[in-house]
Amino acid sequence: PEIQNATAAAIIEDTEQAFKELCNVEAIPDEASSLIVEMAVIRYNRLGSEGLASQGYSGASESFINGLPDDLLRRLGKYRRLKTL
Repeated sequence: PEIQNATAAAIIEDTEQAFKELCNVEAIPDEASSLIVEMAVIRYNRLGSEGLASQGYSGASESFINGLPDDLLRRLGKYRRLKTL
């Protein structure tokens, strides 16, 4: 579907920030760009359904995952750095 440039830019910016926070890094490696795209698509697909765990209508039901999918989290682990105190 068509997406406004401002909306796309905001989603990508938020996704990049989330990646940095999840992985405890200050810069995003070039090879992680596909993960950023996947995370941004997940964020985009959730627009308008924030806070829903499931919904049903006309005998059909949908359920939503909470957070990021496990396979994506495993792939993010490659870039994760531990924080030191």
